[in-house]
Formats: sequence, C-alpha cells, structure tokens
Amino acid sequence: MATENAKQVENRDFSLSGDVIVKVHPETGAIYTVRNNPEWCSIRVESIVLGNNEKGLFTLQKRVAFIRMQVAVADSLIVQGQLKPERPFPFKGKIVIKESWEEFHPGQVPKVNPQTGEVIEYAGYPVYRATYFQSGEHAHDELIADWVRRQVGTVQAVDEEAVVQVPFEELQQKEYAA
Repeated sequence: MATENAKQVENRDFSLSGDVIVKVHPETGAIYTVRNNPEWCSIRVESIVLGNNEKGLFTLQKRVAFIRMQVAVADSLIVQGQLKPERPFPFKGKIVIKESWEEFHPGQVPKVNPQTGEVIEYAGYPVYRATYFQSGEHAHDELIADWVRRQVGTVQAVDEEAVVQVPFEELQQKEYAA
C-alpha cells in the first residue's frame, strides 16, 4: 500500500519548497494573455505544496494563480530569458489562498466540494475562495476557519457547531477578546 502511494507521489512534479512555476495559459497556449486593457496581461503560475488542514492531515495541494503585469514588463522579462514556461517565476513569493463569506468579484461561484458537487459552507454561509501570488517570505493563507479561531480566541480547533451559535453579523462586526 505504501509503495503504491509513493509511486503516485513520485510521478507528480512538486517541490516541498513551493516553487512558483510559470505555465502557459490553458486556453490560449501563450505565456501571457491580454484581455480588456492592452497595457496589462495575465500570467498563469502554479505551485504544488505539502499542506495540512485543521485536522492535521497532510496532502499535496496544487495552487494556481494569475499574476497581473504590464505587458512591457512581461515582454522585457521574456527577452531577457527570465520569464519562460515550466520555469520558476522570476520573483520570489508564493501562491496564497484567501477565503471569505463574500464574493471576491461579482458573479463568483462559491467553493464546491469536487466529490459531491455541494457548495462548501462554514457556519452556515457559503465560502468563496481566491488565490493570489504574494511576494515576500511572510505571505500566508487567510482562511475563514483561522479567522474565526482568532476572533473567538480559542487555541484549539473551533467546533463548527459552536461557531454556528455565533450570529454571522457578530462574526463580521464584533471583536472578541483573545
């Protein structure tokens, strides 16, 4: 059993350092894509990291983000050979996850469980998720469960039933003593 799992992981391209790798756009096949404004482009990046959840389970997590950059800067990096598909992004940083009970952009679909197709909720409200590239060593995920734990002031994992007892409006507006 362990050998089969090891073979599955062995065949995956990942780095425990969480290197951010430049990828071609899945629809255009280009290193960057220009949408509405011809001066700005989007560059697809991804990383595969070893992450863990609040239950202590470790899994490989694939993270994808689109970096907005001026076209002139992207062209310069390409000419210099610093921005290439399947190579590390030329600036240090990592892809972080941000969660919210509110949409990050109009019309965003809430997070969905890929196995059941059900909308993921926390404390009875749908969870919205976005990924961003952030430079710097101290960039970190901003997950709803972590935010609730900080507001409620508990050190241990917050039981979802206990969170439901706190009205949503209070979670958003009231600061709880730590």
